[in-house]
Amino acid sequence: MIRTVIFLFVIFFYATPVLAWWEKEHQVVAIIAENNLSEAARKQVNLLLDGESLASVSSWADSIKSDPKWAHSKRWHYINAGPNQNFDKHRPVPVGDILWALDYFYQELQKPDNSKQARREALMFFVHFVGDVHQPLHVGKYDDAGGNRVAVNWYNSPRKHNLHRVWDGLLTHSKLSAKEYAKTFEKPSKSQRLKWQHSTFADWANESLILNENIYDFGVGEDQKIMPLGRWYHEKNQPIAKKRLHQAGIRLAFYLNRIPLN
Repeated sequence: MIRTVIFLFVIFFYATPVLAWWEKEHQVVAIIAENNLSEAARKQVNLLLDGESLASVSSWADSIKSDPKWAHSKRWHYINAGPNQNFDKHRPVPVGDILWALDYFYQELQKPDNSKQARREALMFFVHFVGDVHQPLHVGKYDDAGGNRVAVNWYNSPRKHNLHRVWDGLLTHSKLSAKEYAKTFEKPSKSQRLKWQHSTFADWANESLILNENIYDFGVGEDQKIMPLGRWYHEKNQPIAKKRLHQAGIRLAFYLNRIPLN
């Protein structure tokens, strides 16, 4: 029985394509957003969340995936792409994907006739998915489930890791709290901020897709069953991971600031 449980765990760990950025990463995105909200948006968020912060609800969408009521939501956390594909003319799949979810919940959030609970859930989903779509491997390859099936040896750790997990948080791992870590981000220039803000959900997914080219540059032969990754890979990619968190936070605030007052 124990062997069966372990086997199933391993299969799940390597095959599932719906892992999300770790809790701290989502909190950092939410804190950056909170620091850039307009006063009007801040009041609306405070009303919908009954005084809770965006950071405190930023991983709610992950916490409900084991609830049968929300089992269908697992598909909303990612989108996979084939060779030479982009999302300029994306058509959402019937079961939903992250681009469908971003658009759907942003629209639901703006509907004044929706109940407070419905708009609260829409906000919590939207906050989370903005973070997820900026994690490059949430816009990953079909053939390896967004890096979940790429086994890696991370800093010679005896623990098993996969490429998706490395990008979920190991690249940005810090002893700082989410609030402290958020303070390490410098304010973007005005031109950079405008460039980040004036972009679509599909643009964000395309950016992640392009970054996949760097992610799979391991600096070693690709014929190895387990990729040995360490300092070189970390130093090369940590600035990219951190930039994605920064972009997500600035963009999340921009979209929340655009919601009409009710």
